[in-house]
Amino acid sequence: MPFVRSKKYKIILLVLIGAFGYGQALTGGRAGYIAWIGTGLIMCFVKWRKSLLLAPLVLIVVSFVFEGAVDRLFYGFNITNEAGQNVTDDVMVTSGRTLMWPYVIDKIGESPIFGYGRKAMMRTGLSAYVGKELSDNSWGHPHNMYLETLLDNGIIGSIPIFLFWGTMILYSTRLFRNKNRLCSAIGGLSLSLMLTQLITGIGSQHFYPLEETVGVWMAMLLVVRVHVEEQRMRMDVSNTKFYHSEPLFSENRVVATPAYV
Repeated sequence: MPFVRSKKYKIILLVLIGAFGYGQALTGGRAGYIAWIGTGLIMCFVKWRKSLLLAPLVLIVVSFVFEGAVDRLFYGFNITNEAGQNVTDDVMVTSGRTLMWPYVIDKIGESPIFGYGRKAMMRTGLSAYVGKELSDNSWGHPHNMYLETLLDNGIIGSIPIFLFWGTMILYSTRLFRNKNRLCSAIGGLSLSLMLTQLITGIGSQHFYPLEETVGVWMAMLLVVRVHVEEQRMRMDVSNTKFYHSEPLFSENRVVATPAYV
């Protein structure tokens, strides 16, 4: 938004944001709803802390506008069982994932260090076995990106994956907090996409680059590009023997090479 100067285009942008958001809300994906809330709160804690005061109001407004979404989000909670008691049905809440995850965890325990290789659930026959046990053949992958990488890559192979994503989160957070609008926009873009991926990964998604995550990987690599340029310019400034009183990326200007701009 800060890069859009014309009021007309700002209005168009807001309308498009509202249209896309409304369309996504109608899909009924509970993991997506949780990712929206979690990503928004984390980004507020990182930079927009004053916005936390409006968070309760936003949730109240959303609950009235998207009643179906709220019902979907709490589907499986506070239901009445045969004994007339209010309980939480974890199978309904997770769409049956809690029935399948124990099989995946047991399989991980058989080879926790090195795993079984890519697409292990299909290659080891676990998918067919789970489908037979649960009479449901829809379990082609673990529906949990953390269990998936442990099953495929084991602890040894998962460590560099976790380190890479953690490093990208750190770089994105630093850029997002930067006072320069360009750096903040790039960092915020990457941080929001990565947080959404990591939160929804509890119920699905993958650490691997796939067609549906092209945008996430483009944003992460853009952050790497900006980080490298920033470090390079800091070294250039430190090599010059004068005192630089301003931050390298000030609020109103970007000190950068033409390639970076």
